[in-house]
Amino acid sequence: WIAGQEARGDNYLIRLRTQLEGIDKRAGKQITYVVPSSIAVYNLRKEVLAGHVPGVAKQSELFRDPIGHPTTATANLVTYVWYTAMYRESPVGLQAPVDKNDPNSAAREKILQQIAWNAVIGEPKSGVKGTPAKVGG
Repeated sequence: WIAGQEARGDNYLIRLRTQLEGIDKRAGKQITYVVPSSIAVYNLRKEVLAGHVPGVAKQSELFRDPIGHPTTATANLVTYVWYTAMYRESPVGLQAPVDKNDPNSAAREKILQQIAWNAVIGEPKSGVKGTPAKVGG
Protein backbone atom coordinates (compact mmCIF):
# COMPACT_ATOMS: atom_id res chain seq x y z
CA TRP A 1 0.00 0.00 0.00
CA ILE A 2 2.67 2.53 0.99
CA ALA A 3 4.93 1.68 -1.97
CA GLY A 4 1.95 2.10 -4.28
CA GLN A 5 1.11 5.44 -2.68
CA GLU A 6 4.67 6.68 -3.11
CA ALA A 7 4.73 5.66 -6.79
CA ARG A 8 1.53 7.48 -7.77
CA GLY A 9 1.83 11.03 -9.00
CA ASP A 10 -1.22 12.15 -7.02
CA ASN A 11 0.10 10.78 -3.73
CA TYR A 12 -1.09 12.77 -0.75
CA LEU A 13 2.19 12.44 1.16
CA ILE A 14 4.25 13.62 -1.80
CA ARG A 15 1.98 16.62 -2.29
CA LEU A 16 2.02 17.35 1.45
CA ARG A 17 5.82 17.18 1.65
CA THR A 18 6.13 19.45 -1.40
CA GLN A 19 3.79 22.00 0.14
CA LEU A 20 5.63 21.88 3.48
CA GLU A 21 9.01 22.25 1.78
CA GLY A 22 7.70 25.42 0.13
CA ILE A 23 6.67 26.78 3.52
CA ASP A 24 10.08 25.89 4.96
CA LYS A 25 11.83 27.56 2.03
CA ARG A 26 9.87 30.78 2.54
CA ALA A 27 10.68 30.66 6.26
CA GLY A 28 14.38 30.07 5.58
CA LYS A 29 14.49 26.99 7.80
CA GLN A 30 12.49 23.88 8.61
CA ILE A 31 9.39 24.85 10.55
CA THR A 32 7.07 22.09 9.32
CA TYR A 33 7.12 18.40 10.21
CA VAL A 34 5.21 15.21 9.45
CA VAL A 35 4.36 12.79 12.24
CA PRO A 36 3.82 9.44 10.48
CA SER A 37 1.35 7.73 12.80
CA SER A 38 -0.60 6.20 9.90
CA ILE A 39 2.59 4.66 8.51
CA ALA A 40 3.36 3.19 11.94
CA VAL A 41 -0.13 1.66 12.22
CA TYR A 42 0.20 0.26 8.71
CA ASN A 43 3.56 -1.29 9.64
CA LEU A 44 2.07 -2.71 12.83
CA ARG A 45 -0.64 -4.36 10.77
CA LYS A 46 2.02 -5.91 8.53
CA GLU A 47 3.84 -7.26 11.60
CA VAL A 48 0.59 -8.77 12.89
CA LEU A 49 0.05 -10.49 9.53
CA ALA A 50 3.59 -11.88 9.75
CA GLY A 51 2.87 -13.21 13.25
CA HIS A 52 5.51 -11.01 14.91
CA VAL A 53 3.37 -9.19 17.50
CA PRO A 54 3.08 -11.16 20.75
CA GLY A 55 -0.49 -11.58 21.89
CA VAL A 56 -2.04 -10.17 18.69
CA ALA A 57 -3.23 -12.85 16.29
CA LYS A 58 -5.37 -10.74 13.92
CA GLN A 59 -5.38 -7.16 12.68
CA SER A 60 -8.90 -6.74 14.02
CA GLU A 61 -7.47 -7.06 17.54
CA LEU A 62 -5.80 -3.68 17.04
CA PHE A 63 -9.17 -1.90 16.97
CA ARG A 64 -12.09 -1.76 19.40
CA ASP A 65 -14.75 -1.45 16.73
CA PRO A 66 -15.30 -1.58 12.96
CA ILE A 67 -14.66 2.15 12.52
CA GLY A 68 -11.09 2.00 13.83
CA HIS A 69 -11.06 3.17 17.43
CA PRO A 70 -7.75 1.89 18.78
CA THR A 71 -7.09 -0.75 21.36
CA THR A 72 -4.38 -0.06 23.93
CA ALA A 73 -1.65 -1.48 21.68
CA THR A 74 -2.54 0.80 18.77
CA ALA A 75 -2.94 3.85 21.02
CA ASN A 76 0.44 3.13 22.63
CA LEU A 77 2.06 2.85 19.20
CA VAL A 78 0.75 6.28 18.17
CA THR A 79 1.93 7.69 21.50
CA TYR A 80 5.44 6.34 20.84
CA VAL A 81 5.37 7.92 17.37
CA TRP A 82 4.48 11.33 18.83
CA TYR A 83 7.09 10.94 21.59
CA THR A 84 9.75 10.22 18.96
CA ALA A 85 8.72 13.13 16.74
CA MET A 86 8.50 15.63 19.59
CA TYR A 87 11.59 14.68 21.59
CA ARG A 88 13.67 13.44 18.64
CA GLU A 89 14.83 10.38 20.49
CA SER A 90 14.08 6.70 20.28
CA PRO A 91 11.28 5.35 22.44
CA VAL A 92 12.95 1.91 22.39
CA GLY A 93 13.73 1.01 25.97
CA LEU A 94 11.36 3.49 27.58
CA GLN A 95 9.54 2.16 30.59
CA ALA A 96 6.31 0.91 29.09
CA PRO A 97 2.82 0.43 30.52
CA VAL A 98 3.09 -3.33 31.00
CA ASP A 99 0.02 -5.35 32.01
CA LYS A 100 1.17 -7.83 34.65
CA ASN A 101 -1.78 -10.06 33.73
CA ASP A 102 -0.63 -10.30 30.10
CA PRO A 103 2.57 -12.34 29.60
CA ASN A 104 2.98 -10.81 26.09
CA SER A 105 2.67 -7.20 27.20
CA ALA A 106 6.37 -6.31 27.68
CA ALA A 107 7.50 -7.93 24.41
CA ARG A 108 4.63 -6.29 22.52
CA GLU A 109 5.48 -2.83 23.90
CA LYS A 110 9.10 -3.25 22.78
CA ILE A 111 7.95 -4.06 19.24
CA LEU A 112 5.57 -1.08 19.26
CA GLN A 113 8.47 1.16 20.28
CA GLN A 114 10.63 -0.24 17.47
CA ILE A 115 7.90 0.21 14.87
CA ALA A 116 7.34 3.80 16.03
CA TRP A 117 11.05 4.65 15.83
CA ASN A 118 11.37 3.18 12.35
CA ALA A 119 8.30 5.03 11.08
CA VAL A 120 9.53 8.39 12.32
CA ILE A 121 13.10 8.10 11.05
CA GLY A 122 11.74 6.81 7.75
CA GLU A 123 9.70 9.96 7.21
CA PRO A 124 11.89 12.59 5.51
CA LYS A 125 9.84 15.47 6.95
CA SER A 126 9.91 14.23 10.55
CA GLY A 127 13.18 16.00 11.29
CA VAL A 128 14.41 12.89 13.13
CA LYS A 129 17.44 10.94 11.99
CA GLY A 130 18.74 7.61 13.24
CA THR A 131 19.50 3.98 12.59
CA PRO A 132 16.50 1.69 12.10
CA ALA A 133 15.70 -0.75 14.89
CA LYS A 134 15.36 -4.43 14.09
CA VAL A 135 11.71 -5.12 14.85
CA GLY A 136 11.48 -7.94 17.34
CA GLY A 137 15.20 -7.79 18.05
